[in-house]
Amino acid sequence: MPTSVKPQYKAIVYTRPQCPYCKIAKGRLRRRKIPFKEIIVREGQPKPSLIDGRTEYTFPQIFLAVGGCDAMDNWLPAKSVAVRKRKA
Repeated sequence: MPTSVKPQYKAIVYTRPQCPYCKIAKGRLRRRKIPFKEIIVREGQPKPSLIDGRTEYTFPQIFLAVGGCDAMDNWLPAKSVAVRKRKA
């Protein structure tokens, strides 16, 4: 019987050094005990492949892993799930 494996990180956060919004975002994730991996993008470095195709390129860039559709419904606030279900 396969066992469930929890991912090591729930979020990937692309940051820039001395970015005040990056510091705020990381603090919020820490307070909520959401494990994240920080990838620091320094000036002049090529864009990371995960965010290459994006037209807006501000920092931080935060990518959350919540799982499938049911996991997303459990993760989202109840109000936004109700709105989404009405539109579906």
